[in-house]
Amino acid sequence: MRKLKVKMVCSHCRGENIKVNAYVAWSKSAQAWEVLSTYDDEAWCDDCEGEALFEFMPIGRAAK
Repeated sequence: MRKLKVKMVCSHCRGENIKVNAYVAWSKSAQAWEVLSTYDDEAWCDDCEGEALFEFMPIGRAAK
């Protein structure tokens, strides 16, 4: 089964520099932050420097 690769773009400017807030916890065993969940309704676009609504757009060919 092939999976289609996607990218996230800003619905305002079509920029790809989108950030979302996340809930993370420190992992002693991995010695790194682990993402527990993301808040997709709170996105920011660095390209147009504002709150963003984003869309997923297909990129390239589907992977095997």
